[in-house]
Amino acid sequence: MSTMSCQSLNWFISNIAVDWNYGDKLIRQGAIKSTQGDACVDAMGHEGRYSPGRPEFYTCHGGYSQRWVLLTSNKQIRTETGKCLTSDQYWHDVLTLDYCREGHQWRWEPVSQGSNVGYLIYKDLCLEYRAENHLLFYVQCKQTASQQFTFEVRPL
Repeated sequence: MSTMSCQSLNWFISNIAVDWNYGDKLIRQGAIKSTQGDACVDAMGHEGRYSPGRPEFYTCHGGYSQRWVLLTSNKQIRTETGKCLTSDQYWHDVLTLDYCREGHQWRWEPVSQGSNVGYLIYKDLCLEYRAENHLLFYVQCKQTASQQFTFEVRPL
């Protein structure tokens, strides 16, 4: 008879159920869209639990790969399956999708109080849309139109 190798509930929550929401308050949820055209942050099929990869700006279509969540407790921008937007290991000004870890924190700063347009800030650098390139860059914040995004708000 073989014995089962069981893990603790804490292990399950940390390793398997990373996408579960335990009463965390949403700051933002939905598509992240550039104010400079019909371009949204898209996971490009890398949002699965076991497939890290590079997201891109892509034509907005409202599909699953363009749904993002920003929670109050950890301030991480995640796919609904729990992958986080974080700095690329080799290209330090480009964002990638990877497993969520502490320190992958973002700030949402509206351009004015109550505005649905704002800046997404990671490590004191801003997400920037460049029409000529589909990669997600984060650069020095200059409060330019190319650094302004809408991030849908869902009522709680």
